[in-house]
Amino acid sequence: MKAFVTGSHAYGTPIEKSDVDLVVFMSEEDLKILQEVSGSTGNSLRFGNLNLLCVTDGDSYEVWLKGTRELREKAPVERTEAVAHFKSLRHQWGIVFPYKPERI
Repeated sequence: MKAFVTGSHAYGTPIEKSDVDLVVFMSEEDLKILQEVSGSTGNSLRFGNLNLLCVTDGDSYEVWLKGTRELREKAPVERTEAVAHFKSLRHQWGIVFPYKPERI
């Protein structure tokens, strides 16, 4: 597995209540295990203040990584700008986003 922090802790202005967004590249089998443990059927899994953004394909992982790196260079970045940036990157790569965009 490969993983990195994204969201407000990476390029925004986190507050005390901010969750930690962790993009994790994993197999479909590992995702199913985590979905069972979390009681969720999606790709965005919450464990307390930890939000796992689970990706099972290399292109989606690369989009998250590229977008996070680009936004870090512009930090701090507001959430609406980050959502638009990732949406644009996904469109460029032809990726259908399986997560709720407001959950980055």
